[in-house]
Parts: sequence; structure tokens; C-alpha cells
Amino acid sequence: MPPKKRRKRDHPVVEHWSALSAISKNLAALSKQDQQFRALLKQIASLTNHDAFIKNLPTEVPPQSPWEENFKYSAAMAEQIKSYIDWWIDTMLDDRKESRKVRDKALKTLKETDVSNDEALKEGACLLAEAEAQTNSIETVIKRWCKIVRFQQPLDKLKVHTIEWLKRWLDQWNFADTSIKKRIEQFKDTYSALESIF
Repeated sequence: MPPKKRRKRDHPVVEHWSALSAISKNLAALSKQDQQFRALLKQIASLTNHDAFIKNLPTEVPPQSPWEENFKYSAAMAEQIKSYIDWWIDTMLDDRKESRKVRDKALKTLKETDVSNDEALKEGACLLAEAEAQTNSIETVIKRWCKIVRFQQPLDKLKVHTIEWLKRWLDQWNFADTSIKKRIEQFKDTYSALESIF
């Protein structure tokens, strides 16, 4: 049996440059992913009205960072995101239920109104229009949220789906953030080794 061919090795300088190139490509892909996670957080902050909400918190509540600023991933911020979204989704679903009750009550009242009483009809129609507008507004926000979290099932499962989606998203963001930090250290080490050669 003929002996195995020895793998041709590049000069150490070339190997360092190749390593820097590979690390840079990986960092570029991870940075792009990180920017997409930040853009998604801005979209969520806008839809949930997070930044306006935290500005109006009582002073005894610990201050929170706005999400639409230059946000960096951290475990504490991930927990803050989870708890806020958990509260927000509960609030939206409760508001939806309540607005539908108000709308149905206004419709029932309008149906029972004496048709000869113009003032009562106008008042009932106005109440119904306001209730319908409120209901539609909440439904629109919930539909937009469902698009973000890619949810198409009945709304009674939205909260469970949202919690699972948040966990996956934040785990992926954590992985990308950790990988970026490791690659930056590798880049520095490789660059230092290359610099020592010259």
C-alpha cells in the first residue's frame, strides 16, 4: 500500500490570514443576525408600546431600559422582555374580551331602543361605534402580534405559543451574542499572533 500523501500546509502567515478571514466572515454573519434580533425587538417595542409605558412607571418601580435604543443582549434584559410580554399579552387578551362585551352590550342596547326616540338612537349608535372602534383597534394589534410570532391557531393558545416563541428567540439571540464575543476574542488572539510575526 502506498504511503499517504502528506497534506500540504500553508506558511504560518498565510494560515493566520486565512483564520482572520474565516473569523471575519463568521462575525459578519453573526452581527447581521444580532441586528435582525435588535430590529425585531424595536418592532415589538413599537407594537407593545413598551418605551412609552416604562416612561410612565411610578418612581418606586426599578427603572427599565427603552428597547428602541441601542440595546445589548443580557440575561437580565431577556428576563425583563419575557415578563413584560407576558404581562402585555394577558392585558391585550383581557382588553379584547372586555371590549367585545362592551360592544355586544351596546348592540343589544341599540336593538332594544325605541325607534321613535331619535336622541336615544343617536346615543346608542354612538356608543356602538366607539365600542366597535375599540374592538377593531385591539383586534388589529393582536393580528399584528400573531404575525410577529407566526401564530395561526385559536387565540386561547396565543399566550402559550408566545412564551415558547420568546424562549426560542431569546435563546437564539443569546447564542449569537455569546458567539460574537468568542469570535472577537479569537480575532484578537489571531491578530496578535500575526502581529508578532511581523
